[in-house]
Amino acid sequence: MQKKLSYLTVAGLLSGLVLLLLLLFANDGHSSEPEKVHFIKRTGFMGLEWYQKQAALWEAEIERNPANADAWMNFYIATEYSYWGNVGAQQEKKSKLAAILDRAETHIKDSYEYNFLRYRQDNSNQRALEKAYSLQPDNPDTYYGLIIQHEISRDTANLRRFNHKLYSSADISPGLLNYNYNMLMSTAENAILFTNGDNDTYPAWMLQQVKNIRPDVTVLNISMSRGYDGYLQQRLRERDVDLDLSTLPKRNDRRFFPALCEQLAKDYPTLPIFFAITVHPSVLKPFSDSLFNEGLAYRYQARKYDNVAALQKNWEERFRLDYLKNQWYSEKYLSTGIIEKQLNGNYIAAMMILMSYYQQQKMPGKAASIENFAREIAQRSGKEADLESYLKRIQIN
Repeated sequence: MQKKLSYLTVAGLLSGLVLLLLLLFANDGHSSEPEKVHFIKRTGFMGLEWYQKQAALWEAEIERNPANADAWMNFYIATEYSYWGNVGAQQEKKSKLAAILDRAETHIKDSYEYNFLRYRQDNSNQRALEKAYSLQPDNPDTYYGLIIQHEISRDTANLRRFNHKLYSSADISPGLLNYNYNMLMSTAENAILFTNGDNDTYPAWMLQQVKNIRPDVTVLNISMSRGYDGYLQQRLRERDVDLDLSTLPKRNDRRFFPALCEQLAKDYPTLPIFFAITVHPSVLKPFSDSLFNEGLAYRYQARKYDNVAALQKNWEERFRLDYLKNQWYSEKYLSTGIIEKQLNGNYIAAMMILMSYYQQQKMPGKAASIENFAREIAQRSGKEADLESYLKRIQIN
């Protein structure tokens, strides 16, 4: 005879089922556990909603344990990035981040995290940076700020020291080093090269300082050139270039770099001037007609010249290209996504120029080879549409 289930037994089974469902949902990717918030230079941008969620989750962790310095670090960074691209809310962001640090001071004042974040909030706070370094001398996050500090002061001994420490830490991925190697190789001898940000400045300096690769090139970061009084003037004087920058538009004016290049070309006509392809289009647009692609950098020239010959030489004789297809131990580096999806796509424009050149020179084998290479890079970087646009432009099917 079949046994009849009691009400309590059924209720118990239902309760167990509900519990099981809850456990399944808790593990289906919708976890309420906070995740590590990495710097954008390592992972790329994760999306506003993701940062907003992480900020809330890490704040909850702080409520449970206010002495958790790691939670404060993640909370701060997530809050900072949750305002990414919101130009109209910068004052709100500034106030909110200041309030976070004021709260953190009560609980973790003597920690590495607190002092590092105080420096991140105010880059002129060198005391906080040096305190953070003293607390965690093996943490490479402080090396970047210390390199900037010594670059500005032109303390060449410590500049070399911290570039060596950064290299030893292996914090910069092989892909970024290869990219920057090719960027440096895109420039002429004794060039001045203006760069954009973290990923095209620190690795270039490190290659120069540690591996003696293209030390003849003066690498000048655009933000530093604009933001620090006297820095650009001093770096130019080290190249025996003496310009009165006060006669040019203000450094934050969009006309500054076009005027600077024009003056340099006039007074120092043999000085090669380059801009990394990664430099923001808003900087380059006012004088784009005077910029010519030679690989991963544009050369400034007032008049048109045969830049394709220089590009071909760089591509065929100077570039390291194997890494575009084979990344060694890349899974160890969070920045692999940035390299493949953002930086490597910058090769496509140069490849299209060369493909067109090879076709004109009746070299169909080379043209086909570089087209296949370009398609592979475009697929990895999500730039298939850009590639097709290039192909249509130069009438290649």
